[in-house]
Amino acid sequence: HCETCKEGLYLYQNQCIGNCYPGTTNIGQTCIECDPTCATCSGSIDNCQSCEKNYRLEDNKCVQACEKGTMFSEDEDKCIPCDPSCETCSLEQTKCDSCKDNKYLYENACIDSCAEGTIPTEDHKCLKCKSPCATCSDSIDHCDSCEAGRYLYENKCYQRCPDGTYQSDTKCEYCKSPCKTCSSSSTQCESCTEGYLDRNSCIEECPPGKTAIEGKCESCTSNCATC
Repeated sequence: HCETCKEGLYLYQNQCIGNCYPGTTNIGQTCIECDPTCATCSGSIDNCQSCEKNYRLEDNKCVQACEKGTMFSEDEDKCIPCDPSCETCSLEQTKCDSCKDNKYLYENACIDSCAEGTIPTEDHKCLKCKSPCATCSDSIDHCDSCEAGRYLYENKCYQRCPDGTYQSDTKCEYCKSPCKTCSSSSTQCESCTEGYLDRNSCIEECPPGKTAIEGKCESCTSNCATC
């Protein structure tokens, strides 16, 4: 279940492949599906190189051979109307390519608003948030929440909270200075930026009966008053 790929490979449906399949194009080392009207595309999803049935290529765009709101039926050998919810369709009457009345296109259906786990685009489409984001905003990889087992930190999802933060429910929160690393809470120190660690706190000097060893206050042996 890949999230990124090694150089020379391309991410497609969470797998790394040698070349993007027909009907997809490489954008930022990820194979993105072409616009539904394009059979093949290059460089961007709507820079068509060839078209699906019922479309013709015009200035690298695929335009309908039938009027808007209709599609060509090979069975009936004529243009037939799309489903009323579709502005355009091409493969099936009920599989929309675009929507009307300010509805949003998602998985070839026209819906009133984008569902959780997707974001709306300016051209009224719903894009699925990129895994491991559970929800996102602004872009598909700008996470607002994470899938199970991941933790949110600065709008990215991590399997383990970075140093200087601690796991708080489903998020990573900052440790409080002078903690360098912490756990359970912002003041439950595990190491210090300055001073010495003693009982999960950072102090300037170790108390009597303890000595500083590698940034921590360690107890003297039982027969020592100080060490």
